[in-house]
Amino acid sequence: MINILIALLSIFLIIYFFLLIDIYKDIYKKTIAYADAAVVLGAKSHIGSSINTCLDARVDQGVSLYKRGFAKKLIFTGGVDRGERVSEGELMQKIAVEKGALLKDIFLEKKSESTYENLVFTKKIMEQKKIKTVILVSDPYYLKRVDLIAKKLGLIHSLSPALNSPCWRNSKYLSSGFLLEPLHIILYKITGKI
Repeated sequence: MINILIALLSIFLIIYFFLLIDIYKDIYKKTIAYADAAVVLGAKSHIGSSINTCLDARVDQGVSLYKRGFAKKLIFTGGVDRGERVSEGELMQKIAVEKGALLKDIFLEKKSESTYENLVFTKKIMEQKKIKTVILVSDPYYLKRVDLIAKKLGLIHSLSPALNSPCWRNSKYLSSGFLLEPLHIILYKITGKI
């Protein structure tokens, strides 16, 4: 019995480290292509009473793509965090308008509670608004999973990491986000989301 447990743990650790290396090699990968819209995935809205600087960095990246002409529209996706009144999507829209994006060029998804739901609900918006191609924006270590979900959903997409996000920049490869991401990918694989 002990040998079986050791074997299972060994297999799990091999898979975990393989995924960690796979995420590592794609951290700085940008596949930006001109698209109909940039999709900015949500993150926790506030840390204490301040806007989450990681969320703000994602919005910065999306608005930058929009202003440089890589995306004609912006889609902000994210539901209401516990204890909040406004959805992540609505807060990102407010930030984007303050940064110069036009309200008429923004679509919101306000119900999602996970990365998977971000993209499932965004796909519905894309179908309604006849958006064919998107650039997906998130923190660098999330983009591997985002890419796998988008492929599973059949989205025509490219990737643009928010490299200036404090969630990435401050701790990089020692951040909890980076170290936990292989576990998220394993869970998503087991549940059929990727």
